Amino acid sequence: MNSFISEEQSTNWFKTNIATYHCRFSKEHYTDEIFSQLRIEFPTSLNNAVTKRRAEFLAGRYCAAKALQQLNVHNSVIGTGKHRNPLWPDNIKGSISHCNNYAIAIVTDQIDVLGVGIDIESQIEDGTVEKIQSQILSHAEIDLISNCNLKKNLAFAIAFSLKESFFKASYPTVEKYFDFNAVTITHINCDQQTISFIVNETLHEKFEQGMLLQGEFCLLPEARVATLVTV
Repeated sequence: MNSFISEEQSTNWFKTNIATYHCRFSKEHYTDEIFSQLRIEFPTSLNNAVTKRRAEFLAGRYCAAKALQQLNVHNSVIGTGKHRNPLWPDNIKGSISHCNNYAIAIVTDQIDVLGVGIDIESQIEDGTVEKIQSQILSHAEIDLISNCNLKKNLAFAIAFSLKESFFKASYPTVEKYFDFNAVTITHINCDQQTISFIVNETLHEKFEQGMLLQGEFCLLPEARVATLVTV
């Protein structure tokens, strides 16, 4: 078990004071038995999954359980929805992300929070950015990431991650998929590590066209970035 999970701790990557936990995990040391050792239920949805997917799922649910303990919520089973979304205990909003050998989870029981979304991404190679940026960003957003005080491929990873985090934060309310162009990033503040963005279409009565929102980002070791959106 110890060889699978390492470098685990409560996370203070963001200014927002929400229970967060992350770990490093090793796919090479994964076995199915670690589910029971960590007291996490092995879901039937993983029966045909490859080892990589099983390891990512286990590490993410482990971090979620540890984050929930910070809210004095213990031994809860975090189910899986029809779109592979986590099903949290009553009155809990949360999010899970993993990237290569990192996993992170964030949870809150604050009644005024609709949802939270967290995402980790690796820095993307320059050539890949040029190929896919127009599928994810508008012309204005491409100009924005090209002219901010970060390397473009790093700024692109932040922008992509922010849109993923917003989807995770809003999905429990919206309950449908939507495209990357549903929101537009309007400003990246490198000093404050914040990202401002606007909702371009009414996704739900609580996410109407023109709504202004803000997320956070942080730069991590091994050329990774993480973003957080709280709504």
